[in-house]
Amino acid sequence: MNSHQQNGRTENRSIWAISRNELIGAGALILPSLLPGLSSGLQFFTPGIAACFLDPSGNFRLKLYWLTGIFVLGGLLLVVLGRPDGMLLLAQSVCLCAIIMLFTHFQRTAPETLLACSLCLAVLSVTIVYLGTEGRPLVAYQAIVKSMSAEFDKGVDLYVKNAGKDLAPELTQIMGQLKETMIAFFPAILGSMFIFLSLSNIYACAFCSRARKSRLVPGPDFQEWKMPPFLVWIFIISGFMAIYPGEDISSAGKNLVTAVSIFYLIQGFAVMKFFFQIMKIPVFVRWLVYLLIGIQWYGLLMVVFTGLMDNWFDFRQRLENSRKDIET
Repeated sequence: MNSHQQNGRTENRSIWAISRNELIGAGALILPSLLPGLSSGLQFFTPGIAACFLDPSGNFRLKLYWLTGIFVLGGLLLVVLGRPDGMLLLAQSVCLCAIIMLFTHFQRTAPETLLACSLCLAVLSVTIVYLGTEGRPLVAYQAIVKSMSAEFDKGVDLYVKNAGKDLAPELTQIMGQLKETMIAFFPAILGSMFIFLSLSNIYACAFCSRARKSRLVPGPDFQEWKMPPFLVWIFIISGFMAIYPGEDISSAGKNLVTAVSIFYLIQGFAVMKFFFQIMKIPVFVRWLVYLLIGIQWYGLLMVVFTGLMDNWFDFRQRLENSRKDIET
């Protein structure tokens, strides 16, 4: 009888814990939409934290139903509060949380999760813009580009006004080139933001899960990350598109190859971390190398090249074999 009562109390505590975790997860998902001033920063980790607290290891289908309910009730709350524009943030947060939960539950790798989250954010944003412009997304894109150009010019004019003198001809030329580059590669910049947004949420989920000793930890460890093989073909095709004579196709190719390069930048850093661990490089030397790479653009290109070539040469396996040969 005592054993039965103890089991009953344990079961009651378990039910209460799940209910509390679901409430915390719901709050984490809705919070960015309710705080517009902090939404940009919060969205980099709250969906991952929500995925951690909505751990689907118990009842996966129930948690997906719970996510759907969060989106519906959260959307109604935003409409009541007069903030329907927050629906996009809520949809992005819910989708990120759902993909992290789904891929981790079915034991997919963290790089696959990263790719799926990034693609989902891109498709969701394009869909929202398409619906919001009644099937005229190019009109919205041109309006965004025009606004960016105006804001850039306003910033330059403000700098000139504060400096009290005109810009030097060389600096004027640099500013003009920077403006043209930002406009030409705006889709790639947006795509890169989606990738880093997904990456930070995957890590937020992993850190939270380890702290709570949960099983929802996207793996493997970062030094073993390797992007799905088919991504290489997207990189190659987009590269050929970039050198195509047609302006529209060339522009699309340049933006796509830039966005895909971010994935291989991440893989390149994973190879570097593996090398540092194998060679037992001191921590301060590692950070010095990272700093030098960060301030030199060609250093980042070398990291991207390393990540890309790792698909064919498998640098980590070669390093591991070399270490074993040295030890024997």
